[in-house]
Amino acid sequence: MFRIKAHGVKHSEKSLSYAQTELLNSTMPIRVCGAPTGSGKTYAFFEAVKQGQLVFFVVPTQALARDIKNTAISVLGNENQVKIWDYEQTKFALEQGEKPWLLREEELKTLKRQGGMIVATLESLAKLILGKDPKFQYSHLDIKTLLWFCDHLVFDEAHTLNERAFGLIYLMMVLVTHLHRENLQGHFLKLSLLSATHSNLFSELLDSQDLPQESFIQFDEQVIEEGFDRALHGDVIVHYCKTPILETIHDYAPELIRQLSPETALLLVYDSMAQFARDESNLAHFFKTQGIRADEVILINGQDKQSSHSFGGTGFEAGLFPAAKHRVIIGTSAVEMGVNFKVNCAIIESGFDAAGLLQRIGRVARGEKEGVVYVCLSSVAKIGDTLRHVKKLEPLANSQESYTIEQVRQKMADKKGHLKVFDLKKAKYLGGAFWSVLSRGEGRYLMKDAVLPAFDSLIAHKTDGKEKLPAPCDFLNYLHQLGQKNDWNGRSYFEAWLAAVDKALCDVRGFTPTLKVSFNGKLFEYNADWVLSRLESADLVDEDGRHIYTGNRSDYLREKAEKINFSVLNPFGSSFTISETHFSNVLNPYLSKLEKLEAKYGKNPVFKSAILFIRLTGLVVRDEQMDSLEKSGGII
Repeated sequence: MFRIKAHGVKHSEKSLSYAQTELLNSTMPIRVCGAPTGSGKTYAFFEAVKQGQLVFFVVPTQALARDIKNTAISVLGNENQVKIWDYEQTKFALEQGEKPWLLREEELKTLKRQGGMIVATLESLAKLILGKDPKFQYSHLDIKTLLWFCDHLVFDEAHTLNERAFGLIYLMMVLVTHLHRENLQGHFLKLSLLSATHSNLFSELLDSQDLPQESFIQFDEQVIEEGFDRALHGDVIVHYCKTPILETIHDYAPELIRQLSPETALLLVYDSMAQFARDESNLAHFFKTQGIRADEVILINGQDKQSSHSFGGTGFEAGLFPAAKHRVIIGTSAVEMGVNFKVNCAIIESGFDAAGLLQRIGRVARGEKEGVVYVCLSSVAKIGDTLRHVKKLEPLANSQESYTIEQVRQKMADKKGHLKVFDLKKAKYLGGAFWSVLSRGEGRYLMKDAVLPAFDSLIAHKTDGKEKLPAPCDFLNYLHQLGQKNDWNGRSYFEAWLAAVDKALCDVRGFTPTLKVSFNGKLFEYNADWVLSRLESADLVDEDGRHIYTGNRSDYLREKAEKINFSVLNPFGSSFTISETHFSNVLNPYLSKLEKLEAKYGKNPVFKSAILFIRLTGLVVRDEQMDSLEKSGGII
């Protein structure tokens, strides 16, 4: 075991910390801020609202959006100054016979006049920037509105984003930098990236000279262990257990449960929804032996939140936020992202990287409370394999020493000081692809004036010191131009692939298709790939395509994920079928299949360019017409 020392921050002007003051007052167009969980990064933007400014605040989950809205209302004292833009708002508006984007346009205009905050999911932001949904609803909202109406564009939990999402952010960084440099419209939108990890997560991008040094600032909260004005966390004891989570719960949860105070809960965090589903019945029996009723346990995950109770049939409650009665909170990685719980003890799987692990530990012991965390083996790691960041945890756990939070961060980081590996080149080329989509749409005039001068300054990457690659902003447009030059065998396939690439980019986080599934009469919608690979065949697939299971989820769970037949678009012919357990594994076999076509298409300049684009961006486009509900063993 080891101890993370209690820490907090000093206050400067207006009772703000160093990081809060910088976020509120810095004139830099791009600001990258790192601060531990609970440090109050969001609070700086509540102060901006009080000053009459308009803040567009982007979050990764609906739960976090609601948590921030509730906090904002309590701070600002006016619920009309905070609006949420997400799927639930869209759904409610449509049910009322209204057009969501017209409502949002009115909300934005009102908040611009009085000051306010729009809390939006990343998907809502992408639709605003790319402009398709607002245009179809006769709304004038578009990327220009965002750039010229808002005072702050903020990306919360930025370290949780993948390269596709950061590609969109990269485009916005280029635009914001150019607007400041040219003083266009006399307006100064500022873009902020907030991260619970160190601010150097994006240092390679900022150091790459793609953006002028005078356009951005990186800073981290000044955390101290003594003499602070506001406590962030009390002492936290961290244990590392080389056992699966269920075994760890049986070993240590009884004592943790006995020590729970009436206002706190035990937090359990799984890396795998499938592993939780396997363990659920065992957990229900275990909690019963500990005197905890089923309705005192709440599940927070993408599946069960769609119902009031678990689909596993245990009677566990489900939702986005725990109530005072809940003594146990069980979640997946979604609980890492900013939502605050009253938790002083936790048993957690190790997560997918050091950034996620430290953020999970940061869920515990907020304020001056002390806490304890048991970190156990991840259910997503291969048998006998130890994830890289866990190897760095072991020496700490064996040391029996006390460390500052900064010392822990340094010991968990890689050689470059990063807590998470990030593919900068992929993000930049995806950013260029987003620009390409915009440049062929209604935003092309703004884009021509704002993006091209900025992107023209980019330094083209080189491969093996020989081959000069197209600049990120040119690549997808270049493919469109090549495809239109001449009639050639397979051109129709190529044009269909290009159209599908544009459509795929609108799905900014790369979500997979969903299925409607029913357990014991409870209907929900979930990731189709998970259902097909993790569950046995449904008892019935009705005429609407709903998968009907007459029992509980646990009755149909497979012991091991089964391969699915993914149908992916081939730019030069009929779609490929690739069998894998997860779509993220499709890229390499997809590239191998494409490279085998070189004998037929190698002389066509489109061929190598298209393969290079796919390799640089990682974009593999599913064939929606052919992507059937098949497992590798046959049709369901």
